[in-house]
Amino acid sequence: MGRSAVALSLAAGAAAEALLHAAPQALPAAVQAALGVGPYGRRSQRSFYQAWHALAAPDAAAGYRCAPHLDVWLSGHRDFAYRVRTNDRGLRTPHQQGPLEVAAIGDSFTFGYGVDEAAAWPAALAELTGWRVANLGVSGYGPQSELAVLCSDGLALRPRLVLWQFFANDYEDAGLFARWQQSGQPDLYRWLRQVPDEQAPAPLAATKAGGLRGWLHRHVRSYELAKYALGVGGYGPGGYPPWVRVKGAALQLELARAARWADFDRAEIRVGWQLTCDCLLQARRMAEEGGARFAVVLAPSKEESYWARLPRRQTRLAGDVRGSSRRMAAFCRQQGLPCLDLGPSFAAAGQAGQALYFAVDAHWNPAGHALAARHVARFARTILATGGLGRETGPSD
Repeated sequence: MGRSAVALSLAAGAAAEALLHAAPQALPAAVQAALGVGPYGRRSQRSFYQAWHALAAPDAAAGYRCAPHLDVWLSGHRDFAYRVRTNDRGLRTPHQQGPLEVAAIGDSFTFGYGVDEAAAWPAALAELTGWRVANLGVSGYGPQSELAVLCSDGLALRPRLVLWQFFANDYEDAGLFARWQQSGQPDLYRWLRQVPDEQAPAPLAATKAGGLRGWLHRHVRSYELAKYALGVGGYGPGGYPPWVRVKGAALQLELARAARWADFDRAEIRVGWQLTCDCLLQARRMAEEGGARFAVVLAPSKEESYWARLPRRQTRLAGDVRGSSRRMAAFCRQQGLPCLDLGPSFAAAGQAGQALYFAVDAHWNPAGHALAARHVARFARTILATGGLGRETGPSD
């Protein structure tokens, strides 16, 4: 190769490198996250989480709930900004007197973490059906907290139907709640913020090699792009959390976290499973004694919904991300509990390329809440119309 050709090659490489620095959005989402650039980078969200934490108020039975009479705008998160309003009980619903058709009990997937009140599935359910639906969900809640809110607020509303939303991390949350009760501390939320999550994945951009590889990682974006194309380094199996592409968007999955929730080799998960089952049966008994029907809605994780879009080399290492939901669905069948498993419907929509979750955050976006509301509406109508057990729904629903 002559000098002129070498010079041209070097100039082209330098131009391409300059372009990647000037327009990081041209890089794949996984590379942007690893480098800490673009919308998936290391942009500080400290102000968002400080504002979010400030919403919590201690509650003797549930551990905490949102403070009453909130009307705040939360911004600074990389994926969303949204408004949070609460009534004088610290709940995200205008309904404080009954009777009503549905009381929705759950965690952040019922509360509507990341979306405005009208977009959360309880409000969308009310819009679809014309029913009075109370959203009694609180972000971060587990089964014991949800049971406490059913006792303190839900039954007083005299609902015809109590919908109890389950999520895969409920077993872990139940174990944490039991540990908090043993600690003697009065504020569950404050205690949870002090508990180290030793198994949580490290921030993507924190994983760096030293020496020449570290320098190339930090300064040469074409080097990182080549690693991504070859599937080596952090982009190989067991490396950075994977990303899936859906209709122009990219979604990050946390496979290790999802598998951890279903790891029944962990004593905490086994204890949490039993606590969760006990809470469900107690909640059903209390609802029925109050004249309400009781049913369970299984909210699928992001990893469950996009499992089929992952390469086999990644799924082989991930474990059973459906394990938590599958076990709860089997328990509901055994106990004769009406149960709507949203997992198959979300998996079908995910396979079709629908973006139902935020890019990095693990929660449903407005499209995810709307899909859940449509399936819940059919399920709830069947129960209220017939008094039957409802049924578990699949992709054809």
